[in-house]
Amino acid sequence: MVELEERFMAENRIAESTQSVTIPVRFIHILYGNEGVVSQAQRVEQMRVMNDAFLAATVRFTYDEDNVTEVDNATFFAMGHMSAAERQCKQLHQ
Repeated sequence: MVELEERFMAENRIAESTQSVTIPVRFIHILYGNEGVVSQAQRVEQMRVMNDAFLAATVRFTYDEDNVTEVDNATFFAMGHMSAAERQCKQLHQ
């Protein structure tokens, strides 16, 4: 029985993908004055962490510093999960 299972597994193995996927990341930072500021160095580090974590899966994350959005809005900064402010923020910054 073990031999049958091993043979079945060998014959039906799904080949690993040799293709890679690149995912563009968009950063939208919600600020309240100087609170919540995220630096370019922090974004670069976050991209490094994500790319390291998904290296084996051949997934790569990229971002363009020119496309980083900062929104200084006290209501959005203090919004709660699933709140009206969260819905409004997401609608405005899709």
